[in-house]
Amino acid sequence: MFQKIALLILLSLTISTHAQACGGQQCGSHDCDQNRLNFVSKKPKSGNWCIPDFPKSGWACVDVQDLGSRQQRCDMCLREDIRYAHDMIHSDCGGTFKVGCICAGHMEGDLEASKTRQQTLINKSRRQDNWFKRHWKKAPGGNLPYVIFKRQHSPYKALVRIVRSNMDGKYSFFVDSKYNEDAYSQTDLLPRTPRRRQQFYTCLNNTEWYDDVADAQKSAIQTLRYGGYLD
Repeated sequence: MFQKIALLILLSLTISTHAQACGGQQCGSHDCDQNRLNFVSKKPKSGNWCIPDFPKSGWACVDVQDLGSRQQRCDMCLREDIRYAHDMIHSDCGGTFKVGCICAGHMEGDLEASKTRQQTLINKSRRQDNWFKRHWKKAPGGNLPYVIFKRQHSPYKALVRIVRSNMDGKYSFFVDSKYNEDAYSQTDLLPRTPRRRQQFYTCLNNTEWYDDVADAQKSAIQTLRYGGYLD
């Protein structure tokens, strides 16, 4: 009886410690900071951490990328599958090492910096992913989707407008990064002025056309993402 109680207390303390380390969030497949701290500081070292002459400090991070999924093994510990890759360089090593958050923090000697860097990227990725969940409105006088959004750190609004070809019925999109309501007809959300109309048709000539309106919307979002509109 006492052994069962002791085991339950120990299990409760372990879960509590783990929850604090993870910020109260579920880990899914246990990909969390505490897990990574364990294998670096408590578990037996692995990968390049075990090589005596391999540099373990003095690294610098030059970039951090969202790979979309845990599709790459950490180049330092050779153990963790990582989604967020910190690109690390060192004067004594050629090339760039793509590593996880905790390995990056130990390599550069600043764990908080690597965590902050990764969290910033996570927040950005979430903002961009939320775009796919936005409610597209129907243009006045028609059934084609559009959305107007306020750009961060900019006084301008941007218009994303899906259009349909009268020739073959395919769909494309138009992006106006400096949307001005007065420059557009409110009956069909098409440009009023010759200059805006020229920009409109130039944009359409430079974009692909899609059989499905949903594909045009996805392509428009990708264009905004790569163009920095969704930062």
